[in-house]
Amino acid sequence: MDPVTIRTLHHLPCTGGTVISKCIASMPDTVLLSEVHPGGSRRIYFNPMDPLQQFHAQYSRLDSASLKEVFLERLAPVVSFCVEQDNILILRDHAASDFMARSPDLGQTLRNTLAKHFDLKSAVTIRH
Repeated sequence: MDPVTIRTLHHLPCTGGTVISKCIASMPDTVLLSEVHPGGSRRIYFNPMDPLQQFHAQYSRLDSASLKEVFLERLAPVVSFCVEQDNILILRDHAASDFMARSPDLGQTLRNTLAKHFDLKSAVTIRH
């Protein structure tokens, strides 16, 4: 069986990415998840549905390999739903996590995390 195709969208902050994403998300049979990243660098302290997220936000004791594994596990039901419903799944990257961090782990990018598991079709937008 061929790997599932996932589309990824990449751009830096303040370059019009939100507008572009909203336009793409309005297309039929499209599921767009915005600003996702396997590194979990954003500290979201309260999410009652996710004790692991709270743990990571408060104690930062998960290494990058563990974060990748958790990210892929959480993505799996979304991918399954999209395949069953014949939806196009688009993941809008939170690229600021990679390129604006003090010590970026470029092996932890969205593309690098997904590449071994899915067929990726990616687009990058820039602002002139």
